Amino acid sequence: MKSRILQIRDMTVIEKELLAQKAGVLSFISQDEELIQAVVPYLYLDKNVYFFFEETDEVFLSINFESNVSFVAFKTEEASEDSGVKGSKFLQILCRGVIRKVEEARYGEEVYGRYVKKYYAGSEGEESYSGIRAAFIDTEEIQASSISI
Repeated sequence: MKSRILQIRDMTVIEKELLAQKAGVLSFISQDEELIQAVVPYLYLDKNVYFFFEETDEVFLSINFESNVSFVAFKTEEASEDSGVKGSKFLQILCRGVIRKVEEARYGEEVYGRYVKKYYAGSEGEESYSGIRAAFIDTEEIQASSISI
């Protein structure tokens, strides 16, 4: 079995995939100094990755804000039988940076509005995100790679 790993440097490709995916894995060291890895919905906006939690969510309550975190979004593609190619292709995008709370007065309406549009199509806006808290990675680094097997 032969695999091929490619580093992706084209930000257009990376951003397209970040916009298309709906969830990924957020990893951080909690306030209790434990490693936390959680699958979370996200929104990619202006080179930052935004996360949304219920205000009583244990993951949200354990975030050590203003600390370094990482986030990985994945995509899997199976080769179609019509193409004559066998195997799978995996894409991973890694974002690193400092996690911060969203300042609702400054960014709230735009960020929450886009969140509702992405995850609650057909809902009536504000009532859909009451009780939701947001955090974001102030992104310092984005890396992407594709693995074909």
